[in-house]
Amino acid sequence: VIIKLGTNDTKPQNWIYGKEFFSDYVDFINEFRKGPVKPQIFISYPCPVFQTVWGIRDSIINIIIPIIDSVRKATNTDLIDFHTPFLNSDSLFPDGVHPNADGYLKMAQIARDAILNSPSGIIRTFNSNKYSFDKGESCKLYWETTNGSEVTLNGQHVNGTDSLLVTLTETKPFTLIAKGQDRSDTMHIVLNYYPPGRIKSFYAKPRMLELGANDSTKIYWAASKGSQVFLNNMPVDISGSLTVSPSSTANYSLNTSGDTTDSKEITVQVLPAEEINRSLDRNVYSSSFAKYFPAVNAVDGNPSTFWKSKNEATPWIYVDFEKEINFERVVLDWGNNYAISYRLQAVSASNVITTIYEKTNGNGGKENILLNGSGRYLRLLCTQKLFADSGYVLKEFEIYGRGKVTEVVNETNSVQQFELFQNYPNPFNPKTRINYSVSTLGNVSLKVFDILGNLVAILVNEVKQPGTYEVDFNPSNLSSGIYFYSLQVNNSIKNKKMIILK
Repeated sequence: VIIKLGTNDTKPQNWIYGKEFFSDYVDFINEFRKGPVKPQIFISYPCPVFQTVWGIRDSIINIIIPIIDSVRKATNTDLIDFHTPFLNSDSLFPDGVHPNADGYLKMAQIARDAILNSPSGIIRTFNSNKYSFDKGESCKLYWETTNGSEVTLNGQHVNGTDSLLVTLTETKPFTLIAKGQDRSDTMHIVLNYYPPGRIKSFYAKPRMLELGANDSTKIYWAASKGSQVFLNNMPVDISGSLTVSPSSTANYSLNTSGDTTDSKEITVQVLPAEEINRSLDRNVYSSSFAKYFPAVNAVDGNPSTFWKSKNEATPWIYVDFEKEINFERVVLDWGNNYAISYRLQAVSASNVITTIYEKTNGNGGKENILLNGSGRYLRLLCTQKLFADSGYVLKEFEIYGRGKVTEVVNETNSVQQFELFQNYPNPFNPKTRINYSVSTLGNVSLKVFDILGNLVAILVNEVKQPGTYEVDFNPSNLSSGIYFYSLQVNNSIKNKKMIILK
């Protein structure tokens, strides 16, 4: 991370807060160090100012530089000097403040040299190709440190840059320490071992069903390799799922045995419709999210977590109920940066969007809103926020309603056609969902191509039973543009267009 502050602080309207420059800078650095990733942080001297324009003054730059040096010492960060190398280079700053292309190139070269010549005692990376494994499986640890570092792994001396194949019979922590002349760096990894007989996961989704609606839920489980597994005392595979339709609240137990034994129990509640938060644990998507604050936080039933959007004009968040719902009520529990204006939109399975509620004078807090509409999805579209320089904060997005009554077809429960549906959302960023159905057992492939016909992703390539399926597509490595997705079932092909906006 390279932080370059100071130039705009020299403006008179900003420098009146000059006494806060040191503390604000330190707080800024500490924010980067709060997350699980511990980056190497460089702070930098600002470029010289050759002409006083827009209130930017070189006299204040000369006051700021010693303060930046104090920040560097107080926070143990590294320094990039963008000031001294440019003192006699006014030709690289046509307006006296901003560098031209040659000036930016020189800045990039200075930054590159600083990074490549970092002092010893810094860990660049320390990770594993997997963090949990079953009996007989192995994983590989990788690490890289700066040149000249004295490095130990769990107390044993190792090369500064290397890898290690690991096979364990128990959960074990690994600690990498790099020591240099004036600093040291430490990172930790825990590798989790699952002996035969250990339950890895056991849950139902959704956890609550509507009383009298003949609703169903899916129970999912996974155990370690070599386990004997029993669901409600019946033998099952080590991992799988089961659809159940209890008429009243029911308990389900999973028991495993092997080198160890394990047991867990879950409860599926059957409740009146008005008591069911339909969004709880449902699949949820958003236009963006700030680091560590994903959309799933808004549907986890925990008001101490929250979704925070990036600082964009009209972010959205929507919940997929996987079937049509008649919406009756929504509870929006806002955080400190709430929406003053927003819309609630019902979206059908065929992507027809209907605004069923709109507000233009929101006051935040917990809003309890009565609705009248139906859809497979419910989307919250935010259009104006309290603080313009930050993302929206939503602690909980609770949705209440009833399953929509549909006509029952007695002849068959099978899908009667081979169909590829339009992805939603579209256009999209960062991800979208594609639904398709097949009517017969067969080979199914779902592929994505760019506008030139180049294959860019394979989403499905396997034999599928008759049914309806959905696939999430997250093209983090693709640029904005038009793409096509193609579904082939045996010898039949259907294509549709999607648009990525980044």
